[in-house]
Amino acid sequence: MNRITDATLIKYKFSNGMPMLPFYNFLIRSHLNPTESKSVDIIKRPCLKSLLTNVKMMKVKKADFVFFTSTLFNFKDEKGSFYNSLDGYYYDIYPNNSLIIENSDLFFEWRSTKKYKNISYINTYLEIISGLFSKIKKILFPCSNKDINEFYVKTGGIVSHHRLEIDDIRIKIYSSFIKKLLKKIGCKVVFVNCASYGGLPLIITKVANEMGLRTVELQHGALDGEHRAYIGEEYFVKNNDYQKCLPQEIWLFGDYWNQFVTWNVKKKTIGNPQINFKKKMVQQAAITHDFLVIGQPEYQQDILRFTEGLSREMPSKKILLRLHTRDDRQVYEKFVLKFSNIEISSSLTSLYDDIVRAEFIVGVCSTCLYEALIFNRTPIIIDCDNSRKRFNRKIGYWVSDASKINSKDLRNLNNMSCEEIWASNFEENVKRELDKYLH
Repeated sequence: MNRITDATLIKYKFSNGMPMLPFYNFLIRSHLNPTESKSVDIIKRPCLKSLLTNVKMMKVKKADFVFFTSTLFNFKDEKGSFYNSLDGYYYDIYPNNSLIIENSDLFFEWRSTKKYKNISYINTYLEIISGLFSKIKKILFPCSNKDINEFYVKTGGIVSHHRLEIDDIRIKIYSSFIKKLLKKIGCKVVFVNCASYGGLPLIITKVANEMGLRTVELQHGALDGEHRAYIGEEYFVKNNDYQKCLPQEIWLFGDYWNQFVTWNVKKKTIGNPQINFKKKMVQQAAITHDFLVIGQPEYQQDILRFTEGLSREMPSKKILLRLHTRDDRQVYEKFVLKFSNIEISSSLTSLYDDIVRAEFIVGVCSTCLYEALIFNRTPIIIDCDNSRKRFNRKIGYWVSDASKINSKDLRNLNNMSCEEIWASNFEENVKRELDKYLH
């Protein structure tokens, strides 16, 4: 279980008065479930050349709507150009009123696109600068915040004492940067990716809230009752200091997902523009693979085990592996060398291009298994502890081992309407919310 039982954790604060728990909430809950396998860190040097080359992208423009997002949402379209699969559709509705602020990947690289006229990389630089300044200041002026010691002890050292001291300084510096940035942009609505997860996105949200701006988080993946970012105990949900750190609203793909957000925020059904846009591909794309296996770094062993069995049981079937951005690609590349009927999809290919090319979609509890429904694909659920905890039993074909698959029984066992999961009328829903802010 991902529950935090010590209600006193909310009283500990950084030097600027912000409670520590919201900042580390996701991290702490991640350590409370030792049964989940951990993803392997990918070793690669940061690309300093990319940082220097893209300094020119720090410029920002005035905008009514600003989207703090990630370059990892950028995928190639049919013409080979990158587009943002999460925020880009909102930008396309208001191209003259929107600004995309795009973070790099972990190695300071961006999937560059010319699709958006108003785009900036400034936030990555603000994160780096605030981090450097905080380390220097810690050396010159040792931290005197007594709450750090108590929070460190109370959380069992999940967050190192050194990191707590650095973050205590960094949060103050970064908050100042963000406040100046939002003032310069002059925005009215701030969209923050992963705003509920804690960390620096939470700082953006808190500063925007304090400035009287409307803050929104867009759903970007599947939600369930165990999702560490969206569950909160009653004593935290009702805490006013915690509430000020959260986005005012979460915009959901469909009514179905509403039940999994326990925070006291407004939940609005808007739809998933990407999946609605890609629906037409079902009639256009040819089936090239029998199975598409969806990677999830937390459940790597379950996925590798099932995929190996699938390959051995059905050697004539073609299997495509779709990796998560946090999956260790080297592990999978070594794995597929053992099998002639398995290949790895390009990370630059749109997920939906892969879905429509496969007859069956295999996974543990990924969003892709829900997305398969709208493309009339049958999801095959790897029946294991994690899928039983985190996926709807009414959906898909459940099987614990590939040897137990009965081809005659493979069919869509979905008992829920796609509209409940994936709401339609995306553009109309967005305009209803944002048209009032136009000049």
